[in-house]
This record gives sequence, C-alpha cells and structure tokens, in this order.
Amino acid sequence: MDFRKPTIPELFPHAIHQDLTAKQAVQYVNYTFDQIAQYNITKDIPHELIIEDSNSPFIIDSKPEQFYFGTYLKNHWRMITFSIILGGIIIYAYQQSIDKKRQKKFA
Repeated sequence: MDFRKPTIPELFPHAIHQDLTAKQAVQYVNYTFDQIAQYNITKDIPHELIIEDSNSPFIIDSKPEQFYFGTYLKNHWRMITFSIILGGIIIYAYQQSIDKKRQKKFA
C-alpha cells in the first residue's frame, strides 16, 4: 500500500494559519491607509469629477477590524518601537542643540 506525501499545510497547519493571518493584517492596514489617503485627496474635488469604483466584489468578512490592527501591531511591534525610540532620540538631540545655541546667544 502506497501513501501519499503530506502537503506543507497538512504538516504545519498552525504556522500556515499564522502566516495567512499576518498577510491579512498587513493587507487590511494597507487598504485602510489607502482609503484614508484617497479620501483626503478627493475631499476637496467637486463631486462631478469623482469616479466611483464599483468593480469591487461583495465580500462579507466575519472578522472584526480590531483583529487586523491587533495582528498588525503584534507582528510589527519591534519596528514600531524602534521608530518611536529613534524619533525620540532625534527630537531630544534637536532640542539640546537649540538649547546650546540659545545659551551661546545669551552668554
């Protein structure tokens, strides 16, 4: 009796599910940012010039939107934290240079 080789999703279902969830989260956050940008671009344009995009399929998604943002933050927390720390260091260094210039000016 010959048995077939199991596929990768059959061998590692949890890892495949996590990878799919991460990809869905990134896709949702990118889509949200795209919609916000498109709204900000088109909010001052007259309504006669706006062409509505009606070719999108009707999809019912049972997952709440917070799940996608939570997953996005869970998967990218290191980069977000690094960016916040680096931004804080840059702002602190800038403030220090401004303070030194003021002290030299008044001294």
